[in-house]
Amino acid sequence: MKATTSDLQNRTEEILAAVDRGEIVHVLDHGKERATVVPPAKRARRKRSIAEHPFCGMWADRKDMEDVHAWLEKIRKPHFLEEEQARPVTARKKARNRLRMEDHPFVGMWADDKEKEDVAAYVRKLRQDRYRDI
Repeated sequence: MKATTSDLQNRTEEILAAVDRGEIVHVLDHGKERATVVPPAKRARRKRSIAEHPFCGMWADRKDMEDVHAWLEKIRKPHFLEEEQARPVTARKKARNRLRMEDHPFVGMWADDKEKEDVAAYVRKLRQDRYRDI
């Protein structure tokens, strides 16, 4: 059955009766199909288990992920530890002695910037300038 949008508004009872009889109603707007009204019995599909969903098998052909727990452990392990353990013991001891967080260049990169001495005030000023118009 075909019905226009005005039919849907004016003859709702008739259209729903047709749907109850098992008919499929195609709703047209300016001659183009915009919607389809399908009886519930025809719309229902067999529920599939989560294992049948295509998403579950998307990594099935990956050989490196056969043991999922081992793979997760590997990717969660910090990469710098692998590099650290690959070095000889004496080099690791030397590196441990000289690598302190305070000495890292990133930590002190704004140390001599007077504007950033009070970080909270600096951020407040940035936000005030940026969001003044709001």
